[in-house]
Amino acid sequence: MKQQLFRVGMQHKGTKKKVEVNVWASNVDEATGKLTDLFFGRFNEYEWTGSGPVYENNETVTRDF
Repeated sequence: MKQQLFRVGMQHKGTKKKVEVNVWASNVDEATGKLTDLFFGRFNEYEWTGSGPVYENNETVTRDF
């Protein structure tokens, strides 16, 4: 099974500081979902700004899992 490296972006609601986290997942929805409860929950201070694949040498970064 292959996984792909995705970058999930978020921003602190108060300070507006942006943070990006790299996550291994099968697809972009899974990558975002892994961080949803942790960072974007109802009582949390971050909001999601976007998710997408990580590229290296014009190819997506993958690994065998």
